[in-house]
Amino acid sequence: MKIIVSDCFGVIVGEMIPAWLRTKFGIYSKSFKDKYCHDSDLGIFSFKDVVKMISNEFNVDENKTHKELIEIAKPNERLISYLRNSKHKVVLLSNASEGLVEEIMETYHLSDIFDKMFISYKYKIAKPNMDFYKMVMDEYGQDNEFVFMDDVEANLVPAKELGWKTIHFKNDEESFNLIEELVYEK
Repeated sequence: MKIIVSDCFGVIVGEMIPAWLRTKFGIYSKSFKDKYCHDSDLGIFSFKDVVKMISNEFNVDENKTHKELIEIAKPNERLISYLRNSKHKVVLLSNASEGLVEEIMETYHLSDIFDKMFISYKYKIAKPNMDFYKMVMDEYGQDNEFVFMDDVEANLVPAKELGWKTIHFKNDEESFNLIEELVYEK
C-alpha cells in the first residue's frame, strides 16, 4: 500500500507567520518564526497564545491578527484536488500549535482529505525528529511505501533515511511532476 504523507503549512496551505510578517511589516526572519512556533509546535502554548504574543509584540489588534493569519493560509487547490482524487491513504504530518490545524481544516473544509493527522503539539515532538516519522510508520506498517512532501528540505532528511520517497515541495511544475511520478506512477 502507498501512503502519501504531507506537511500542512507551505504545502497544503500557505505559510502563515512568515507570509503575514512580510505582508504586514515587510520583514521576515527565521528567528521570528522560531520564536513564535517552536514551543507552540511542541504543545507548550496554543495558537491563541501565539496570536496574543504576536499582537502584543507588534502592537496590533489580536482578533484582526487572528483573522489575517487564517486568511493568509490559502489552500493549494491544485494539490488538494490531487489528494482528494488519490486512491492512496493520505496522512498529514505537521508541526503546529494546538487549535491551528483544526481551525484551518474547518475554515477551508479540508478534513476529508486525510485518513489521519499527526500534529506535533499532540505528541510533544516535531519534525525533523525521526521519532515523529516513525509514528506514521508504526500506524501504517513498515512494509508500506511512503511518499512524503514538505517545503522544508531539512524535514525531508529523516524521511529519506527511513526509505521514504520525498518531494521537496515548491508549488511549481517540478513538484507536481514529481507527485504524478511518485504518487500516480505516470
